[in-house]
Amino acid sequence: MTASLVMLFSALAVSCNKTPERSVVSIDFDSDAMAGEIGRPFSEFVEKNADYIFATNMADGVVVLNGLGDIDGQQVDLNIFVTSDYEGNVAKILAQPVDYGTYGRKLWDYYTAGAGMSGLGSFVCGKFRTSEEVGVVGSISELDEMIGVDGSDGLFVCAVFEYVPDKTVMVPIYEDRASALLISASHVTVHYDTAGEILYSDYETVRNENFILSTVVSEEKLKSTTLDDASDVLGNRVDFTVFADVESTRVRNINVTPLDAGSPEAMQSFWKSYVENADGDLKLGKFESAALVTDGEDTEDVEFEKAELAVDYLEQNGMPSPGQTLTVGFVTNDIHYSICLDSESAYLDIRNSAYVKQ
Repeated sequence: MTASLVMLFSALAVSCNKTPERSVVSIDFDSDAMAGEIGRPFSEFVEKNADYIFATNMADGVVVLNGLGDIDGQQVDLNIFVTSDYEGNVAKILAQPVDYGTYGRKLWDYYTAGAGMSGLGSFVCGKFRTSEEVGVVGSISELDEMIGVDGSDGLFVCAVFEYVPDKTVMVPIYEDRASALLISASHVTVHYDTAGEILYSDYETVRNENFILSTVVSEEKLKSTTLDDASDVLGNRVDFTVFADVESTRVRNINVTPLDAGSPEAMQSFWKSYVENADGDLKLGKFESAALVTDGEDTEDVEFEKAELAVDYLEQNGMPSPGQTLTVGFVTNDIHYSICLDSESAYLDIRNSAYVKQ
C-alpha cells in the first residue's frame, strides 16, 4: 500500500538520515496539539506552520518541521514528519530526534515508562518485527525485554495506544537503536484506483509500511497483511488484505470482503452496490466481462454482455448455488477487478495481468 491508498503511507518512508538545512524557528512539540491535527486539511496545516517547515515534497504530501521537544526536562531537537492521505487530510505525524543516534531509546523510555506515557491514551498492544518473525504481545515489558540494554539490529517494536477511540492512535516506536513517536489516524478509507501502486510491488515493503495498523499472517502457502480498521468509499466496513505467495517477494493480489454482510441478503446488496458503482465512486475502470462460473469439467459458464444483465440474473435467481460464482470484471490498464458472489460470500479480488488467472 502506498501513502495515497491507505495506511500507510508512512512518514517513516522519508529518510530521517538526511537533514536539509533547518529553519531557525522551532515549533514546540505538543503531542496533544499534534493529535488534534489528524484528519484536518493538510494544506491548512502547511499554511499555519510555514515558519517551521524546512523540507517539503508536496507531490507526495510530505512536509518536515523543525521541532523542539521536552524529554524529561531536556530540550531535544526534533524532525517532525507530517504526511497527508488520499483525501488531502493530515494522516500521520512522526517525531524523531535529529540526533537519533545519541538519544537512542530515550524517547522510547519517555513515552513507555516515563512522564510522556500518561498522555498517550489506553494501551492496546505491542508489536514486534525481526528478519525472521512478526508478532503481537500484551505488555510493554515484553517489548523492553526484546530491546534489552543496547537494542538489536533489525528489530522493530512499537506500543500502540488508543488516544481517541476509533480515530487516533499514538505509537512509540523503537527501531535499529533509534526511537520516535507516531501519531496516526487509526481508520483508513481505501481507494481502489491506487491498487496499481501495490500489486506486484515488494510485499515486505507493503507489510512494513502498514505494520502498525495491520494484522500480519504467514501460513503454509500464503502470507498476508490486513488493515485493522478500514472502509471503502461507499461506507462499508471491509477487510482489505494484501496477499503474496510464501516463496514470492511480490504482492500477488488484494482481496476485499465486507465485515457487516453476514446474511445472503447483505451479501447480495454488497455485490450489487459494487457492480452498480464500479465505474463511478469505486473507480474500477471499464466493464470487461460478466459470467456465472460453475466448477467442474463438464459444466458450461453463463456469460453476460453487460454488468446489468448479471444483476438481473441475481435478482431473478438469488444466491449462486454451491460451486458457482457470479463474477463481474472491470479493468484499468493492467489492473483487473473481479466483483464476486458465491454461495457463501461476496468479495472484490484485485490483480494485475501477471496474476489474473491464478
